[in-house]
Amino acid sequence: MINILIISSLSFGCMTEKPVKVEQGNNVISLDDAFKNSRDVHLSEIADSVTFLSLETTNHNLLRNPKFIFSSHYIFAYSTIFDWTGKYRGTIGKKGNGPYEEPEGAVRILFKDNHFYSKGTKFIEYDMNGMPTGKVKRLYDGRKFNTNDILRAGIEFFVVGKYLAAYDYPATIYFFDDDFETVASRRVIGSDTVRPNWNYIGKNFITYYKDTTLFYNFINDTIFSVTEEGLEPRWIVNFDNEQRLSADVILRYPDMFIDMERTILGGNSLEKTEIVRFMDNKHIIGGAFETDRYIFFLMKEMIPLAVPRKKENPAPYVMLFDKVKKETVRVKGNGFIDDILEMNRFFPNSGVYDEKLIASIWPYEILDYIDECREEGRKINPRLFAFSKTIKPDDNPVLIFVHLKRSQR
Repeated sequence: MINILIISSLSFGCMTEKPVKVEQGNNVISLDDAFKNSRDVHLSEIADSVTFLSLETTNHNLLRNPKFIFSSHYIFAYSTIFDWTGKYRGTIGKKGNGPYEEPEGAVRILFKDNHFYSKGTKFIEYDMNGMPTGKVKRLYDGRKFNTNDILRAGIEFFVVGKYLAAYDYPATIYFFDDDFETVASRRVIGSDTVRPNWNYIGKNFITYYKDTTLFYNFINDTIFSVTEEGLEPRWIVNFDNEQRLSADVILRYPDMFIDMERTILGGNSLEKTEIVRFMDNKHIIGGAFETDRYIFFLMKEMIPLAVPRKKENPAPYVMLFDKVKKETVRVKGNGFIDDILEMNRFFPNSGVYDEKLIASIWPYEILDYIDECREEGRKINPRLFAFSKTIKPDDNPVLIFVHLKRSQR
């Protein structure tokens, strides 16, 4: 089988389009097989240790439902920065309407060549102390829409070699130099009629394996390596099961909101909405994370409008591809059986980075779990108990790192 994807080739003088042929060979991952191969997986099968990282809590950096971005230098929680010891290193950007401020604050931050950069309604450069250097480029007006808007749907902001890059969902990755000038772009879907939009399905489109930046948007069936020269096919993901949420539905997602509003205003049943008819009980990949031995897929069964429809929203789950055995498994339940910390199930809700499965958990959840174990007379892991003495209920989240076995890499 050969998959064709139209991708813009790198050219500093002009942009050309050419088909990239992705031939299937040893780089094929069959998720269809995993639906027939479901089993419990213990953490001890793939990991050998667990560590904790408390994120420093001050009056200036209290987090609310953060999405964590991990890099070799820092851990980002939107505009809040921590180092890998958990120490708070500052907050990038200010909220406001000034030339170096963002109306809603800076939410996408990266670090490159001893400078921080933010992407919101503007590109802004900052020095190591988080102070604007004076370099800024306006992208769009946050208060109104314009046909000249740039990267309004820029949901990912990342570094590729010497370039800054942004994914304008769902169609294009743009590359910028340090002066914020566009040097290249890549179309990552075949259609040239799809408009950028910020109503997206998914969570992690950009992930990292060692020094390699990976891109996967689930609309395509290919995981790409992103380089200064372009996109290089790395893995083919076969997911043709009837339970798969189709790419056409994903691309029509914004229009489905309009249909939903009309249905609700018309007093009709939610079961008649396109969102329910086309997305109910369909499965989607929320992120693909490669390690030395495995590729982890964070999966989700869609139940749109679950609360008003009085339906239970299924917990996310994991599919695991073994690069050595060429075997794909659906991990039963909402994560791995935790036979290391003995905290029931472990789900890497913050992804995978540097050979670590990562989960974020609020301190009060750990303390409540220990109280529950005491009340029920259950065993408490000594390391977890000792760690619980170092945290307070209203502290910032704790990151739990599950370290993959070196012998299995």
